[in-house]
Amino acid sequence: MTQQQITELNTTKTEKIRLLLELGLTRTQVAAALGINYGFVQNVYARIYGVSRTNNRGNVYVINRSFGIELEMYNVNAIDLTNAMRNESVEFENENYNHTTRSHWKGVRDRSINGTNGIEVVSPILQGENGMQQVKSVCKALNNVNAKVNKSCGFHVHFSAEDFTIKQWRNLFINFAMFENHFDSMMPVSRRDSNNRYCKSIKTKVLNNVPKINAATRLRAITKAIGQDTRYVKLNVESFWRHGTVEFRHHSGTVDFNKISNWIEILNSLIEYSATNRATSADDFYQILNAKTKRYYEARKEALAA
Repeated sequence: MTQQQITELNTTKTEKIRLLLELGLTRTQVAAALGINYGFVQNVYARIYGVSRTNNRGNVYVINRSFGIELEMYNVNAIDLTNAMRNESVEFENENYNHTTRSHWKGVRDRSINGTNGIEVVSPILQGENGMQQVKSVCKALNNVNAKVNKSCGFHVHFSAEDFTIKQWRNLFINFAMFENHFDSMMPVSRRDSNNRYCKSIKTKVLNNVPKINAATRLRAITKAIGQDTRYVKLNVESFWRHGTVEFRHHSGTVDFNKISNWIEILNSLIEYSATNRATSADDFYQILNAKTKRYYEARKEALAA
């Protein structure tokens, strides 16, 4: 469920608080969402998690909408992977290639991946901190079977988008384009600009057509305005008509949980920022970073500097 769906439920405030916390909201955000006193939220929080957790924010991921991920890799034996996943208590099945959203993690063969035993690992719909902990367990299993990545591999993230207003769509396109150089600096050269056929840049087409985007009253009009007719772009909305999501295809392949979790947090922040804000310069990028993701961004940028 989304934050809005939870707030509209016909249930107790305590249950709404619990659901919003599980979705990944902070106690301050929950109080604001429900229009209630922070102390009430804190009391419910303490009953659920215990007081000790209040000082353990380093392990809490603030992801306030449902999401899903796709990880591409090679050197993965299907049987070994299944056993490794089950050892980490992850529900996982190997399947033929499909675009069906499952209630379990699945592994499908992908011919676009170079290397022996290429595979794409696809998540079910995930929520908040629980979802991030599942991702962490999956990364542990993948590393245990020595999964590898190369230039042919990508890491894609989907976020629920059925609650987006047209204003949020407009802002999201423009903000992503405005920040694309920052995002590029976190990626290897093979994922920058339009160097990869499966994640082309949207920057020029968007920034050259801002008046047309502003005039758009439907998502289809935005994609028409920028001439976007493929899913193989860094910010893909073709997934909206199939799954009700927005997909980010920019990131290089990885099985590193630190990279995965920080990228998800940054994108989630971009989406929420875009609900009410439009960047006026590339420097506004820093408004979507918190202290942790800013440290991560700066470290990645330095490590990948040409």
